[in-house]
Amino acid sequence: ADLALTKSAPASVTINNTMQYTISITNNGPASTEDLTVTDILPASLIYQISYGTDWICSYTAGTRTVSCLHPTEFTSGATSEITIVVTTPSSAQSVTNQASISGPTPDSNLANNTDSATTSVTATSYSSSNLRPFTLQKQYNINGNMKIIGNSVMLKSDGTCAGLGTNNNDITPTWANKDSDASTWNSSSADLTLPVGVNSSRIKYAGLYWQGRVDNGEDFWTNGKNIKFKPAGLAYQDLTSPATKFNWTIRSADSGYQGVYDVTALVKQSIDLVPAATIDSTGYSGTFWGANVLAKKFTNGYGAWSLVVIYEDYDDTLKNISLYDGFIAVNDGDIRSTTLSGFLTPTSGAVHSNLLIFGGEGDITLTDSVTMTDRFGIDRSLGSNIFDS
Repeated sequence: ADLALTKSAPASVTINNTMQYTISITNNGPASTEDLTVTDILPASLIYQISYGTDWICSYTAGTRTVSCLHPTEFTSGATSEITIVVTTPSSAQSVTNQASISGPTPDSNLANNTDSATTSVTATSYSSSNLRPFTLQKQYNINGNMKIIGNSVMLKSDGTCAGLGTNNNDITPTWANKDSDASTWNSSSADLTLPVGVNSSRIKYAGLYWQGRVDNGEDFWTNGKNIKFKPAGLAYQDLTSPATKFNWTIRSADSGYQGVYDVTALVKQSIDLVPAATIDSTGYSGTFWGANVLAKKFTNGYGAWSLVVIYEDYDDTLKNISLYDGFIAVNDGDIRSTTLSGFLTPTSGAVHSNLLIFGGEGDITLTDSVTMTDRFGIDRSLGSNIFDS
């Protein structure tokens, strides 16, 4: 066999951001092989997040900073495969070079192409230019269970009512919703979380809070945009600040948009623990969650919203692969943005039922946006049109 490895990464990325390495492996033949191992020792300045690839079993050893991915099954002549490694970039500007290599038990006729490296320039943060983040896999579970997304806008029409269906957000001048009667909040909204019977706090795998808003271009979003007030059912408001690695923004000529993220798994579990076990086992958990003080400008074409993602285990549900990807990209008129979904398996026969849930900050009902998923035969399957119709 002749195994070949190439490694790619962004040429430039900002500090405290998410970066994705893509490792491509090809068997140039003529023989098949198996039990392949890809090894990548991360530079000390990078923080490991996750690694994955179809038919690859990846692990990370913190002591040696080594990512190891094993391909235990046959890798035939002409076969290709990819591994993704996601890291957090350094907290200071610098150049980072990272190398990966592949090995296997079958004699390799050309060892010169078994190793490759990629160099990235890590630059200082600039709030005068966009700081986007590609969608990467954050959490993945093979469990009997499901995922729920709840949330709400913190914007209303100027008369304090919700805009009707079919209304463009750039046709109204919004005002803040402030529904919690709490003097510490200037905007607030709520959403209800209900979980199946028997799902207690021990079955919550992950809960993530996301919030987005838009302000005038040049306005200081980086100070207050990264903050939110969050109140789970039964608890007081919690002041949360998005980690720098999860705070992203886009700059346009007229305005700026941003997104913050926070892991609220412990808070969701704490809320569930306030409910008697007898109630959990008879009717299931139900509670009202509040998001408040989401930085958003009260202007035409403005938006502000929060969303809570909860992944839970439920022994009475079907076996699923549940994958959570997050990032922050801008999709403008005419744009096509693609994200690779990987690292999961489906049955070899029979119907496969899937759900794709998306949190997007803003859209326009007059723009015919759409989402498609490309299957293994390269055919685009429509998942709906005008899904961002706000």
